[in-house]
Amino acid sequence: MSRLSKLTLVIATINRQRYVLRNMRFWSGSEVTVHVLDGSEQAIPAREMAELAANVTYHHLPVPILDRFRKGADLVQTEYAALMGDDEFFVPDALQACIHELEADATLVSCMGRSLGFRCRAGHILGWPAYAEMADYSVLQDDPISRMIYHMNPYTCSIIYSVVRTPVWKQAMGILSKRQFSVFALGENQFELSVCYRGKSKVIPHLMWLRSAENDGIRDEHDVVLFREWWIDPKKANEREEFLTLMASALALGDSDRLESVRQGVKAACDEYFRFEVMDGYRRGLRAVVAKIGNLLPPAVKAAVKAPVVRLLVALPGGDAYARLRDKPLLQAAKDLEASNVHVDFDQLSHISMLIEQFHATPFDQAELKFAR
Repeated sequence: MSRLSKLTLVIATINRQRYVLRNMRFWSGSEVTVHVLDGSEQAIPAREMAELAANVTYHHLPVPILDRFRKGADLVQTEYAALMGDDEFFVPDALQACIHELEADATLVSCMGRSLGFRCRAGHILGWPAYAEMADYSVLQDDPISRMIYHMNPYTCSIIYSVVRTPVWKQAMGILSKRQFSVFALGENQFELSVCYRGKSKVIPHLMWLRSAENDGIRDEHDVVLFREWWIDPKKANEREEFLTLMASALALGDSDRLESVRQGVKAACDEYFRFEVMDGYRRGLRAVVAKIGNLLPPAVKAAVKAPVVRLLVALPGGDAYARLRDKPLLQAAKDLEASNVHVDFDQLSHISMLIEQFHATPFDQAELKFAR
């Protein structure tokens, strides 16, 4: 029995049942426990899941995402847990490596590996570097408030999809599911802050996360404002106070003596994230200006300057979207990553690449997708 028997993957999905079925079939028969929380109006028919092994459990839950997260937290019974995107892949070998790190260091509560983006174009599976800033990234301060502040500027999402000790994962999931705030991706921030407060985290040099660009992101109807706007809006002062009170109360675990210091720590971390978001907005503006200028150039000039400009844009924090301008076959992108001293399990990666290719090569039309409604 491998370390994977100690892990539960929780996959929340809605209206992408064909993709989540791909994921369920990939993990079927493995030692990982998988729970799929489907918020689609209609359930996946039982016939589509007839051949799935007992380690994969499907839950049809046409309820808001926070309710599904609460359900997911209740379901986990293994030593470790991880949240996973419905159209993405984790490399099993890297998951085992993350668990090994957690077993070797009791101060760690979270561990994840490196990432490649992927998409299918003209029948080919292409890949590019994703979240390059995670190279050698770790949050190892002894003080919990120092960890939160350090992690939020410059920020990278090194925890939300990591392998986490289950008690820590359940607490973080419980915190983000207490209240729906109308702020884009605030739940992710709450999860990352919560785990940071509970312990140390790191990213190891193993390819673990294959980040899909096959679909547009699913944006919740409540994600109506950016954090950098919400954090300084005078009209949102009461909501921010509610947010800080919620976070402090949950993290302090009933210790009234710590309540105010934790609250101030969360506020300081969010102040840092605000500064990061403002600078990221400037960078996005710069990239948009460069792109517009590029579109006005004559074709010959555009071709000459494209490579160095793309390298510059990719090097900027948040340049993942531009990394795909230099995409390559997925396996070649993985070889490039390996050349930077990142371990890659090419047997497992080749299998995943083949599954993605077959998935997109299989003809389908709306009639075939009626079961998903």
